[in-house]
Amino acid sequence: MPSVFFTTGALKQAATIQTAYANLKIRLFQVGAITLTPATPIADLEALEADYTGYVEATVVAMLGPFLAPGSGALIQTPLVVFEPDAPFTITNSIMGWWAEDAAGVLICGATYPEPIPMEGAGNVAQVSFALPFGPN
Repeated sequence: MPSVFFTTGALKQAATIQTAYANLKIRLFQVGAITLTPATPIADLEALEADYTGYVEATVVAMLGPFLAPGSGALIQTPLVVFEPDAPFTITNSIMGWWAEDAAGVLICGATYPEPIPMEGAGNVAQVSFALPFGPN
């Protein structure tokens, strides 16, 4: 007999994780010899961390939600985080992707961009926003 995951349970699970992920850090990594897998060590990401002029990791104080997901289940989401270089643009990078870690430094998730993003001057931006689903989605 198949079990049913109720919306109330999905919302409660999402709210619990939302609290646990307060002060989530989002960091960027440069183009390099790395492929993200579930077992990627955080040290490999840190070795490629962005260092362009003006780069600083972002802190998401609180994730948005929980929301009912389309179809079923629930989700929490980060607000949009925007990274951009500062003048005088003395150090430039080509950004391959991002990762998120909790306040204790535990790696949560990450992604690569479809194409590297140059961080070389005015108008260059890398954006990050992601959702975490709970229950059937």
